[in-house]
Amino acid sequence: MNHNRLALGILDTSQQIGDPYAAAFFRDKTLSWSRYGYREEIFEGKSLAEIAAAATATAAGFRYCVVIPYGAVPTEQWRIQAAGSGDFFTSLMRWIERQQFSMGGTPNVTDGSFPIGGGCIVFDLHQFQQLRASDIASPDFDLPHAGDHVGLPFRLLDEDAQSQLLDLQPTCTLRRDVILRYAGGNITSFDSESCQRAGELSEEQIAFLQAVSTQASRARRGVFLWNIESYADIEAPIDDFNGPVSTLYSVAAGFKPNRILQTHGFSNDTKVVYFDYSRQALDVRRFIVEHWDGDDFPDFVSDIFQAFPAPDTYYQLWDNATPQTVPWDDIHRVWQLELQCWGGSRALQQHWRGYRQLQHEYVPCDLLTGAFELVDRLTDESSAVIWWSNAFFTMYGNWLYPADHRERTYRRWMEQLAVRCPQLNLYGSDVGNACVNGLRAAEYWDEYRQFDGNGLQTRRLCRTEIRM
Repeated sequence: MNHNRLALGILDTSQQIGDPYAAAFFRDKTLSWSRYGYREEIFEGKSLAEIAAAATATAAGFRYCVVIPYGAVPTEQWRIQAAGSGDFFTSLMRWIERQQFSMGGTPNVTDGSFPIGGGCIVFDLHQFQQLRASDIASPDFDLPHAGDHVGLPFRLLDEDAQSQLLDLQPTCTLRRDVILRYAGGNITSFDSESCQRAGELSEEQIAFLQAVSTQASRARRGVFLWNIESYADIEAPIDDFNGPVSTLYSVAAGFKPNRILQTHGFSNDTKVVYFDYSRQALDVRRFIVEHWDGDDFPDFVSDIFQAFPAPDTYYQLWDNATPQTVPWDDIHRVWQLELQCWGGSRALQQHWRGYRQLQHEYVPCDLLTGAFELVDRLTDESSAVIWWSNAFFTMYGNWLYPADHRERTYRRWMEQLAVRCPQLNLYGSDVGNACVNGLRAAEYWDEYRQFDGNGLQTRRLCRTEIRM
């Protein structure tokens, strides 16, 4: 699926929203959630024509453009199937490629109410250029109406794409104020049942806020037994890397740290420093290292669930499953997918025997509030590696902290790495969910600090791009 053909526009509806704080809040959520599935430059403007003109003027070669207003949120959920296989942008491209297509959108934009009515509109940029070259299109024309005038067909998106774009409806004062009631840390007080009884929000809005509330309330005691993200970025070190790894600094999540050691090499002198904002994640990782023998991990998962019972430990599982509801067939299925990455159970068992002998350290550390506990332990080694995954881009962080806070924190983090250990090999993602790999700390920081941090630019400072 070629996402590079699709431009994303964010329509500035601050005037319709009215309240500056509310407009900034809903803009932030639209930009943040869009970055789960969209990695290109985002175009922001006060009219559809302004956005389309900007997308057309770039050298990126976009063929189509989808425009969503402040408060429209592409939804995100972890499922067992390939990551991103059913997200909004993938579904939208599937729909586009099946159409004889000029213009389309969600049902509430066909009556001309867009942008006030929310939803999205998608159009062919080649058609836009033709309209701009004609006498029909004024600089600020409304594309649906222009399409009506020239006889272009307007097609409704299919249910698959529609269902994955949530409208938080910031122009509806009642619903806007209810959602703002749960802004930031207040989300932990969200009560879905009272909202349902009061009829204040739609079922989709309630489900969205419940998912955010769950993460905000439980992520700090969360545990990932498996990784969500691909291993493609860490399968080969950079060209000038001389193994084995001297020190691996890693979040305590799944088996990606092990895969880094396997692909980059490790010796008896290799040190492993786990850091995480979840103490339960650190405790579970220590338990696995000390008690698992490397064979039949699904069977050992039962021991983990018993030693660290829910709800004190929050297990980040697919499809909103819990230790009580997760199908064990799914656990075996996910484990088989893991073993495929290693070339079979024997290869992983052999790795695990050597890995368990390494020196391990476990450091509580929240990167979003300052990384001093970890930074104090860093040393400048040319064969040291760090993997922080998507710690700066999570549902937890994207709701609790505004974008400018996350950007400042990330810049401070990267500057600390560059100054303290310029040779450190980097793996993770930035505050906009763009991949980071293939660079050392000092050279990455030199490149990154040239960006203005407005959330619209795309920052491709990586050798291998994966979906984070």
